Amino acid sequence: MGVKKRLWILLRGLGREKAHWQGFDQKIEAHFKKDRCLCLDLPGAGVHYQDQSPLSIGETVDFLRPDFLKLQSDYPRDVYDYYLFSLSLGGMVATEWLYRYPSDFQGAVLINTSFSRVSRIWDRLTPKAIKAFIQAGKASSLFERERIVLGVTSQSAELHGEIALEWAEIAKKRPLNPKNFIRQLIAASRYRPNPKPPTQPLLILNSAGDQLVNPKSSLNIGEFWGYDIRRHPTAGHDLTLDAPEWTLKEMEHWLELLKGDSKAKRP
Repeated sequence: MGVKKRLWILLRGLGREKAHWQGFDQKIEAHFKKDRCLCLDLPGAGVHYQDQSPLSIGETVDFLRPDFLKLQSDYPRDVYDYYLFSLSLGGMVATEWLYRYPSDFQGAVLINTSFSRVSRIWDRLTPKAIKAFIQAGKASSLFERERIVLGVTSQSAELHGEIALEWAEIAKKRPLNPKNFIRQLIAASRYRPNPKPPTQPLLILNSAGDQLVNPKSSLNIGEFWGYDIRRHPTAGHDLTLDAPEWTLKEMEHWLELLKGDSKAKRP
């Protein structure tokens, strides 16, 4: 048969859910006309907000995988290649998924993630981010809480008011239990990947303006695994919010390399 379509599975980060992608899944589908996207919520967030977050990244993968396997009846493998698209904590989940179940995906995009094996704890969650989270926990309203969070995750200040209103509504409908936020932090702090990278192709993207995670954390991963890192010069931690078009162009270039040069599949 002809060239396969792609199905992207999107995994969000710490304390966030699928609605926080702000429609980036739709932007992927608009840019890559034949591609389809599905967003999975981590345990303890989104549709799973009443579940308890695991204390390990491996348990998180095993929580998500049954729902993923059910998708294959609607998106058969003879028609679709499967890819992961992940941000921050989602990048740790994506990495562990590639290790545990190497036949599930053909590749993955990792954005602004970090690993304990290669970065210090205060680089993986900066002092500024810790201060912001404490302030957010004391905020007088959900709107104010989300504005504080956006202040440390995004450089697009002109959008923060409007988005904070939307995210406050998300928090009303599907509130994140503070205990689950802490459990996610614990799982993230413990995650140490293998010295060897996953066998699947990776695109590692980074934001120079990241205030939540020190930008050098991605560079450390690149040095650890021997990958080149693509860095946006101004975007914040939430790269797909701050620089969606740049992200799509980097994805497009990477996918073209994979089609045309087998060496692009490895570091």
